[in-house]
Amino acid sequence: MADEITLTLRTTSPTASCPSCGTQSSRIQSRYTRKLHDLPSGGRPVHLIMHVRRFFCKKRTCAQKMFTERLPELCRPHAQRTKRLQKALCQLGLTAGGQAGTDLGSELGLSGSRDTILRLVRQHQQPDPPKSRIVGVDDWAWKRRLRYGTLICDLERGLPIELCKWKEKVAAFGRNAGRFLPHIARKETLPITNSEEILAVIPN
Repeated sequence: MADEITLTLRTTSPTASCPSCGTQSSRIQSRYTRKLHDLPSGGRPVHLIMHVRRFFCKKRTCAQKMFTERLPELCRPHAQRTKRLQKALCQLGLTAGGQAGTDLGSELGLSGSRDTILRLVRQHQQPDPPKSRIVGVDDWAWKRRLRYGTLICDLERGLPIELCKWKEKVAAFGRNAGRFLPHIARKETLPITNSEEILAVIPN
């Protein structure tokens, strides 16, 4: 039994779309080989050998005269791993962290260094949080009389929404919340609609 599985793939479509202008082209300029790491199968690493084509763009006014065919469902441009392998490594990083994720990935047959996992975590886009209905606000001094901060959190979910830094303290924040909170909503783009009804102030 081989230690790894290698699959050779090529696209079957006679044309490809230019990523700049979207024009379909069938005029091939050249071919090259691209290697991708994929999810393991039966505990063995899987490598994909992709035969990729370069095309001439048919649109004369397009700035990109040549382009490489894209494989959006399989991988990102210039990536060395498939999307599903990147997703698995990212989940390891979000769950276990960088080094621990690397160690766990090695046991599962997922190839990825600590730096790779951390890079994928940084690139990960969290889904938009639901709108906050009950908001808690607390302000304190980072450095007294010089720098102040305000913590805004979702009291229902127990999660922070934003950490704001201010150059000068806003006096009696709780008493002036109805006036000051809309300014925070505009500055920090918080999903707040009716501050007078949903505001709950956490005293210092």
